[in-house]
Amino acid sequence: MGELDSTHSIKASIKLLPLMHHSKDTYLLWYSYYQTLPKIHRYTLGQKIDTLFIELIEALSIASFLKSAEKLHFIELAIQKVDTLKILLMVL
Repeated sequence: MGELDSTHSIKASIKLLPLMHHSKDTYLLWYSYYQTLPKIHRYTLGQKIDTLFIELIEALSIASFLKSAEKLHFIELAIQKVDTLKILLMVL
C-alpha cells in the first residue's frame, strides 16, 4: 500500500456500507449523550444501552462479510438489538 499524503486520512479511505455508516453515526451521537448522563444512569441503564450499540455494530459487521445464506442469524440478532435499544432509550 502506498504512502498516504497529509491531506488524506485513513478514516476517509474506509468505505462503509450505508447501514454500517448510519449505525456508526448513531453510536457517535449516543456516545456524546452517554458522557453527559448522571452517574446513576451512566453505570446502569446507560452501560446496557452502550453495550447493545456495540453488539449491534458487531452483528452488522459480521453479517456484512458472510454469504447471503449465512447472514440471516446475524441480521435477526441485529434486529433484536435494535428493538431492545428502542425500548431502553424510551425508558432513559
